[in-house]
Amino acid sequence: GMCTFQGCSSLEKVVIPDSVNGISWRAFSGCKSLKDIQFPKHSIHISAYAFEGCKNLKRVSVVDIESWLNIQFASPESNPMFYAERLYIGKKKINEIVVPDSITSIGEYAFYNCDIERLWLPESVTDIDVNSYIDTKVMIIAKEGSYALQYARKNGNLYAELDNFGQSIISETISNKVLSESSTWEISCKFKTPNTKTTASISQEQEIALKEAFGKAIELIPGKS
Repeated sequence: GMCTFQGCSSLEKVVIPDSVNGISWRAFSGCKSLKDIQFPKHSIHISAYAFEGCKNLKRVSVVDIESWLNIQFASPESNPMFYAERLYIGKKKINEIVVPDSITSIGEYAFYNCDIERLWLPESVTDIDVNSYIDTKVMIIAKEGSYALQYARKNGNLYAELDNFGQSIISETISNKVLSESSTWEISCKFKTPNTKTTASISQEQEIALKEAFGKAIELIPGKS
């Protein structure tokens, strides 16, 4: 019910069981010792202010990204990331998110205060809520012509395009550098079609920018000059 654990100073960890379909209004508000919360795989609804005042919350764990994006948040304080900032899949802290094809929309407060660097969005995503809180510092990686790429441009995010074969297109938005003839690289993109490759000539500066922007999502292999 409402305010179930409100102000419970001894509560440090919460594991939401599979039998729970929702978290009520102010259920954990004021639980100042709460540090760790784990969510089930299925979709749940979290009412307003459920985690208000949980200032020591450090760890939010989910089974997978699909589970996280199926959570319905009623307010910023209903998202435990309001305080935690870091999202974990199991025991692994993540700094980039690859959204699966099963997701068609990004809801309210889904990425509120979520500290990530890159967000891979599939063509299946055709709606991103104006209050999803995708920070403009987050690089959005999506296919050319997709809704996600249109959103990135409109929202002012750094972005990178993927062509229709899943190959990486080096966008001028990456550090605003123009392709040069200084060196040639094969770029293996590990999104949707893991083994596809494309070749491009890039400068040393852009090589560094690509590695910083894409991280492990691409592999740079020296090609023939």
